[in-house]
Amino acid sequence: MTEHGTEPRSAHPDAFTLSVHKGNTYCSFCRTSGGTYIGKIMATQIELIDKYRKELSKLKVKVDDVLVKAVVKSLGPAVYREDASMISAVDADELERVKQNFMVKRLGLPDNAKLDTMLNKALAQMGPGNNKKHRAVLYYIITRDSKREAALL
Repeated sequence: MTEHGTEPRSAHPDAFTLSVHKGNTYCSFCRTSGGTYIGKIMATQIELIDKYRKELSKLKVKVDDVLVKAVVKSLGPAVYREDASMISAVDADELERVKQNFMVKRLGLPDNAKLDTMLNKALAQMGPGNNKKHRAVLYYIITRDSKREAALL
């Protein structure tokens, strides 16, 4: 443990980090004044890849580890934030952003009616019961179905 630092990361998803500060000085790293700060650390990329691989296996989707890693990396820091890593399947604006920003811009698919069909098929494959879907899993399924793996690799 260091002055601003943290104890070594744990592989456990509920792991916490502990920062200890000397005196009553303000720490810009923790945004606290002195004392002790305990906060949840984010999952590592490896943990997220494993989580999404398991979810894809449950959906009976053939898993390509290289593609899963490429999808997670393409999402950047958003993949670590709970809200940004999920997609609401009932929010029409969010689904439109998926079509335009991922399917058209990132994968290079033509902007036509087939996009809606492809997106709805992927959402149905993920199951109708839960409206909050993992963005990485949805992007993986769309990428595989469209055969545009090269755009992410």
